[in-house]
Amino acid sequence: MKIIKYNSIAILFFMIFFAGCIPFLKMESGRTLPRGKSSIGFSATSYNYSNNRNTKYKWEPLFDFQVRAKRGITDRLELGVGLNNIGFFMFDGKYQVIGDKNSDFAMSLGLGADALFSQSRGIDKNLKVSIPVYMSIHPSEKFYFFLNPQFSRQVALKKGHDSLNFFGASMGVGFYNRIGEINVGGDYFRFLQSRGGSIYQFGVAYKYTF
Repeated sequence: MKIIKYNSIAILFFMIFFAGCIPFLKMESGRTLPRGKSSIGFSATSYNYSNNRNTKYKWEPLFDFQVRAKRGITDRLELGVGLNNIGFFMFDGKYQVIGDKNSDFAMSLGLGADALFSQSRGIDKNLKVSIPVYMSIHPSEKFYFFLNPQFSRQVALKKGHDSLNFFGASMGVGFYNRIGEINVGGDYFRFLQSRGGSIYQFGVAYKYTF
């Protein structure tokens, strides 16, 4: 029990010191929580950003932290809320359309919104609506691979600022163990505007289900 406790503390410290601020990365499987089950999750990311094709990517090691809570409403529908210390409030849900809790392949359709209501760390107020598709392959009871394509529209809440559209995907691997579920992954998103530009993100997440 002491080993499990110390491992949990180490994971939390790792996530606190290696975090990012843009909530694009979706590190989870295509399965939903069973009805009546809940989860608490922590995640952290760092990212590269370029606003046009002529700008070199710059590593942005921002030290931010994100927490999410989810609840299984039915065996196929889960809803969640979240918050990070940049100030984003996050709301999301997903509905499983293929597979079940034991199938080798699972897919869910998602819908989410991230809102920043006050300027923070140079980021203007904005509302981002996302439509992800969660897909995962489970070759073992101990791990799975996920690929989650996603379209997002970010609406500026400040006059004179343009709204932005993004398309990309998150991918990675998830591991089940005694202390819950650990995910490691990354994503790549492109601006759909003519000016180009893209975002890379890398992260780690931990989720405990009860």
